[in-house]
Amino acid sequence: MPCRHAMRHLFVAVLKLDNMERLCVFPKDIARITGMGDRYSQKLLQELKLLLNKKKHQFVTKQELADYLGIDVNLIRLR
Repeated sequence: MPCRHAMRHLFVAVLKLDNMERLCVFPKDIARITGMGDRYSQKLLQELKLLLNKKKHQFVTKQELADYLGIDVNLIRLR
């Protein structure tokens, strides 16, 4: 069994990971933000990638989404 000191550091490391916010946006996030359906969100993400000249494997960031939607990036919270 690890000592109390090691357990404390492990607990702090887990807390830090839990507090990190994602930077990349997925269709489900867009659906939550806009209140629109899944298919709309998928199409919007495809359109945004096209406009940004992103390849299929590249992600869209929340800053890029906020700019496209014309909203403040601080309003977007990704879980």
